[in-house]
Amino acid sequence: MRRGHVLFSAAHLFVVTVILMLGILFLCLQESSALRVAFEQLLESEGAAFARIGVTLIIVGVLLLLGLYKLNNHHYLTLKMGVSKTLIDEAVIKEYLTKYFKDIFPQEEVASDVAIHLPQKLEIIVQFPDMVEEKKIHLISRMENELGVLLARKLGYDKEFLLTISSA
Repeated sequence: MRRGHVLFSAAHLFVVTVILMLGILFLCLQESSALRVAFEQLLESEGAAFARIGVTLIIVGVLLLLGLYKLNNHHYLTLKMGVSKTLIDEAVIKEYLTKYFKDIFPQEEVASDVAIHLPQKLEIIVQFPDMVEEKKIHLISRMENELGVLLARKLGYDKEFLLTISSA
């Protein structure tokens, strides 16, 4: 799982948990007058506890915002070509891959993704449709060669790349 998915899942889990806990608290406050009185006393007397909770929530919120901002930054692959360097947006690579997989699997929608790892290592992530294992092995070998040629011709990327395959 990509780290972007993990962070998004963690943020989603955090928000859902807070909302559910608040909902349960207010339902309990409606039903129990003793709990309402205790909650009112807590609100009136424990200022420092609320400050700690507030600071913790602000820190978690800022960390989640920074993480989501980092995930939404465009990732670029830097290629050194002669004396100059070229930046290639991740979206351009994804577009070429979408066309390539549409040619290989015309009747199926193949999920693919691109990850750029440090230092400038390209990973192509593909989710294969259901097929016979023997056909998969042949197809992976073919894809390694064709993707290498595609990346070299279209983008000038002639380095080693990672090909990650998952089955549906």
